[in-house]
Amino acid sequence: MMLFKLQSYVKYIVRATNEHDVHSPFVFNFLTQALYQKPKLSKDKTLDILLKSSRYFNIRRARIIGNEGYTAKLVEKHPILGQEAPLDVIYVEHMEKEPLSLVSAEDVHNDSFVLINHIRKDSHAFHAWRTLIEWPQISVSIDFYSCGMIFFRKEQEKQHFTIRI
Repeated sequence: MMLFKLQSYVKYIVRATNEHDVHSPFVFNFLTQALYQKPKLSKDKTLDILLKSSRYFNIRRARIIGNEGYTAKLVEKHPILGQEAPLDVIYVEHMEKEPLSLVSAEDVHNDSFVLINHIRKDSHAFHAWRTLIEWPQISVSIDFYSCGMIFFRKEQEKQHFTIRI
């Protein structure tokens, strides 16, 4: 397991870029206007990404799977949050299920995103992540090393980004 984590981190560092190498206006704006903005909303990197993304995309409906603490933090920032489908955001703490069973077409809409924590917990989790981003309905995927984010934007060409935060 240590060997996997070391190899995975080295590959990530070699591939990772920042906003200057992103040629998608959607992803560039998201990075510069949300994720790279100060101050941090949490010391937990994944929670910071979730909170900044939720604010940027003005979410109204969310489902948090596997981390009730994140639910409380998200509701604190978005008090009118609902859980009915279609959802604006789905957060998954651990991708232990079959990747394609995490999200159904009824759960999401064109502007929904899914944030998955611990995509490099082990080789099985990373394999599940790699399988998930190949799903045809997913147009944009962003690898932040510790977590990953996917989008379902029909108007966007399929692209994968490896981004340093």
